[in-house]
Amino acid sequence: MKNKIIGLFGASLLAAGIFAGYGKVEAAEADAVKISASDANVNWFQVVDEIQGFSKELGLDVEWVENLGSGPEIIAAIAGGSVDVGKIGDFPIVTNYGGGETPVFEVLSFFTRNTDSVVFVKADSEIESIEDLKGKKIGTQIGTGSQYQLVNTLDKAGLTLEDVELFNVDSGSWAAAFASDEIDAVCILEDVTIGNEEIGDIRVLDRCDLALNSIIGNTEWAAANPEATAKTIILLSECIDYASANVEDTISAVAEVYPEISAERLSFSINAVTNTALSGDWDTAINRYTELKDFALDAGTIQNDFDVESVYDPQFVELANTLK
Repeated sequence: MKNKIIGLFGASLLAAGIFAGYGKVEAAEADAVKISASDANVNWFQVVDEIQGFSKELGLDVEWVENLGSGPEIIAAIAGGSVDVGKIGDFPIVTNYGGGETPVFEVLSFFTRNTDSVVFVKADSEIESIEDLKGKKIGTQIGTGSQYQLVNTLDKAGLTLEDVELFNVDSGSWAAAFASDEIDAVCILEDVTIGNEEIGDIRVLDRCDLALNSIIGNTEWAAANPEATAKTIILLSECIDYASANVEDTISAVAEVYPEISAERLSFSINAVTNTALSGDWDTAINRYTELKDFALDAGTIQNDFDVESVYDPQFVELANTLK
């Protein structure tokens, strides 16, 4: 079957005033670092920082940017100057560096998650196995780690994207498409499926057991502001450490800002993080980016090879560990 990529919906509108009434960030100074960091559109980093005052202790002026959705959207914001530092998945790093244009960002640090994308169907679906996905309509977000996971899942059954009907969905459109049976299966970040009443009961066919969350920064901004860049890495790491050690308190605080998100989902997102952003274990990152790059080249997702070690700059983690 010829591969068919269909955009079901446009990017969803962001909820207006989501932080209203809860530590709303006032107009920041011109030299404030603009950060976009969220897990499945839940910015618990900001909530933790506003409660614990990590950025103030660091002397770091921060402007938290509202949720931007996917990695490609955050990269576009960094290119446009509305974000200085962002947290994204691993696959958009590869698609951007292999896309033929000179990247405007570099990886400053990273941390790992013990889960990422998941492939699932409705609990009562006739689809019982990966093999049964042949010829079915599957939704995923093109250019993200979910697309990579879907390809890996299909490969386990000797299938490729040519064997399915592929629909391009985003974080605001997939649930409605799945619930209304416009698509038969979905591959998307597992966090958003937890406690999601709109989609009903689901059955997981396959899941990713390791992924990187990359902390990226505008290359020119980071070079001009090395100390602020290092302190931003410390800030995000301290938020991770606090949330991991105080899951229940973090859930309670975040629930005040996001009352529509279940405690089960918040707990899942926080517990998925498996290390801090200060480890400096670049071999893990290099191996992961290399694996993704080789896949993308073979699949034709990118046309240009690149040196994986050009993606990151270790000096900022080294400086962060000096300042901490």
